[in-house]
Amino acid sequence: LRGFTFAIGFGIIIGTYSSIAIAAPVLLLGAKTKTAKSKK
Repeated sequence: LRGFTFAIGFGIIIGTYSSIAIAAPVLLLGAKTKTAKSKK
């Protein structure tokens, strides 16, 4: 049970980190294109 708990905790931490690492550049890209379109 201890190994399972460690695996679940590790997976949650890595999953959260990867989601933030992937979502941040995508949001920045979207914000850049949105502001570029509104300036035109």
